[in-house]
Amino acid sequence: MIMGRPLFWQIHPVWAFYLLAAIALGVFGVGLYVRIAPWKKNLGALRSGFHPSGIKALFTDGLLGKKIWAGDVPAGLMHFLIFAGFLLLFLGTLILSADHYLKLKFLQGAVYLWYSACLEVAGVMLLAGLVWAAVRRYLQRVPRLENRPEDALVLFWLGLAAFSGFLIEALRLAAMQPDWRQWSFIGDLVSRWFDPDQARPLYPYFWWLHAFLSLGLVAYIPFSKLFHVL
Repeated sequence: MIMGRPLFWQIHPVWAFYLLAAIALGVFGVGLYVRIAPWKKNLGALRSGFHPSGIKALFTDGLLGKKIWAGDVPAGLMHFLIFAGFLLLFLGTLILSADHYLKLKFLQGAVYLWYSACLEVAGVMLLAGLVWAAVRRYLQRVPRLENRPEDALVLFWLGLAAFSGFLIEALRLAAMQPDWRQWSFIGDLVSRWFDPDQARPLYPYFWWLHAFLSLGLVAYIPFSKLFHVL
């Protein structure tokens, strides 16, 4: 068995996924336009461009959350875990897509093993950040944090999407029993819950659940508090 991840393993019909993805991206695009349109009306003669200070701020404030760390270290770490975990998983999906659709075939052998391990770490970071966010909001009850229904929805939705990702990985590992499964250490641990004959028929159902959760989240971003990520 070649070291790698079979795309759309046990999934039929594949065209249904592409249709759902197109709908999700379409809704995302409409939402993005609705949010940005009011800004464009007031731009006037303003011209934007690349500037060293702006690029520096992108990395220090946007990606590393410098201002959040300065005001509240626990909040800074929580945001970093969620943002970095989500970003790494997103980049991992882009890499997997490029490898498959562009026929690059570089996600094999040792490269694939390290790729798998890095995504495991990213998933753990995301789940740890979400749990920490829930603790701060609902157990510690940090005074400056609002408690709206949307706050709980976003945390639950992100957490369910991340957990379902680990679950379908676990089902795939349980069904295929690859020799390198320990590199996907969380998925391997969860796979011990299932035997191969049980995992194979369950896999497609949970794969579609993960797809609905993830694509729905993409469509929801412009209409939610998650828009601040952009």
